[in-house]
Amino acid sequence: MDIYLTDVRPLAGRLEEGAALLPASRRGKLLNCNNERNALLSLGAGLLLRRFLDITSDSQLRYNEFGKPSVTDGPEFSLTHSGSYAAIAVSAFPVGMDIEGLRTFCPGVADRCFTSGERLWANGDDVKLFELWTLKESVLKAVGRGLTIPMRTFAVRPELAGDVPGGDWKLFFAVHDGHAVSAASKDNKAAALTVVQAAELLL
Repeated sequence: MDIYLTDVRPLAGRLEEGAALLPASRRGKLLNCNNERNALLSLGAGLLLRRFLDITSDSQLRYNEFGKPSVTDGPEFSLTHSGSYAAIAVSAFPVGMDIEGLRTFCPGVADRCFTSGERLWANGDDVKLFELWTLKESVLKAVGRGLTIPMRTFAVRPELAGDVPGGDWKLFFAVHDGHAVSAASKDNKAAALTVVQAAELLL
């Protein structure tokens, strides 16, 4: 599993230049964003798709009934963005990825979404709570059914437990520049994380 991150802030002032490189649907989504931050994140995600999967046309992607995208006759991927970063995970096997800017985690969300064992493991630590959240999001994205599976019905820490959707997943977690970065895949190859300069994606 290969994971690529890019800080989208250097793309400020280059939205139109970047949008011209994207497929029509993603270009329209970017231009309809309600603020610059969201537009930059959308642009970063689109540019990662272009660089690492050579996605330049809407016809290259298909979607399942829950909206999970995939490449026609290509590798599996998962795209995400939050805070200041866009990210993509690419694998020959089913994969899901999530990224979240670290902040104070909402206690009510922890109560609703984490098992009692996970809450005990996290012990109120915000980084651990975001580790749980992003890993669970990653598993659900990899399964391809989104939030139709309640998060509290399975555990990812301190070890995989309960009825984990899709069975045995290889989990990855890291903290990068104030962001929690997680991925889940069936790939036995060790995850490799690469930070890509945003300006390189415009070339």
